[in-house]
Amino acid sequence: MAENYYENKELGIRGTADELFNAVKTGKITDPEAIDKISDFLLIEKKDKEASFCISLLDKEEYYVYDILWDIEGDESLITSLPSAIEIPLNIVEKAKTEGIDVINDYISDETGFCHYSYELSENLKNELLLSNDMEMQ
Repeated sequence: MAENYYENKELGIRGTADELFNAVKTGKITDPEAIDKISDFLLIEKKDKEASFCISLLDKEEYYVYDILWDIEGDESLITSLPSAIEIPLNIVEKAKTEGIDVINDYISDETGFCHYSYELSENLKNELLLSNDMEMQ
């Protein structure tokens, strides 16, 4: 079965539900009106979790990490209970600007109780950290 395709020429967005969600998740689409339209499309496509994520972005400026690779010590059953994205609060972002990326690493582990191998930074978080003091991202 082929995936449905969404296009809004006025907003310059088009793609499948997964493509559009990934563009929002990675910070490539940040326009609130576009995110609102994408969340509606995701709901139609029965992708409620992804739509909820998009809707949460509309509520506030959000810094987050995504595509987290968890250290689950071989227990694959844990994957479904761990989040794929985590919001990073402004106070943690501010602290990371002066103390380094380990502040975010510690926050993720403290919030979930699990260690991780890697993650991606949302574009706005990456820009915030890089602009603050030319922090080297790992």
